[in-house]
Amino acid sequence: MIGKGDLSGIRWIFFDVGSTLVDESEPHRTRFFEMLPVIRERLGRDADFGEFEALLYEGGSIMFKSPFVYARKKMLVDDLAPKYDPWLETVYPEVPAALGRLAGKYRLGVIANQVAGLEERLEARGLIGYFEPGVVLGSVDVGMRKPDPAIFLEALRRAGCSPEEALMVGDHAINDVKAAKAVGMKTARLYRQYYKGYVPADGSEKEDIAIGDLTELADIMCGPEQEE
Repeated sequence: MIGKGDLSGIRWIFFDVGSTLVDESEPHRTRFFEMLPVIRERLGRDADFGEFEALLYEGGSIMFKSPFVYARKKMLVDDLAPKYDPWLETVYPEVPAALGRLAGKYRLGVIANQVAGLEERLEARGLIGYFEPGVVLGSVDVGMRKPDPAIFLEALRRAGCSPEEALMVGDHAINDVKAAKAVGMKTARLYRQYYKGYVPADGSEKEDIAIGDLTELADIMCGPEQEE
């Protein structure tokens, strides 16, 4: 973990979305139940979402290309691909308050692999106001995708800041940590949801700050919240 002094130059904080700002459980649950009749037929037994979700975590822990694809393969339905509905995602409870604290001291942006319409979804969830206009980069919306350095460099260009002045926050050791470090940004990794159990393969994947939720990040970057 980097020391407090190393954070003094940070002006911008960029966030991933999935498993960072929003919980992705419900879209996966919905997709599981769409596949369940075929799963039962091919496995020759019943299955429940708890079993499927355990496979999502297992896939994430080995950094399989997609935890959902991994779980599908394990349940013999890798030929099925029900659509992911991002509108079923839910905002983690601590996110609005944490973003509010951080926005009082830093400028905030988004760098995320997302289907089209990211700003619309952030607005519907009451989050868009925390982020600087024009610095919300969803991969489909901007035609670039993590871990390509181009999307990070474009975000930095729009923000008008150097990599050393920026912190990238996300749950993925490659897309959010390794890729951001490669362009010179500092990094914070959220250890929650499907990639929680992944152990960095080497130093290039090791984050500067390890956190469990965004309240922890706000405490580190802004100081602990004072009780009244």
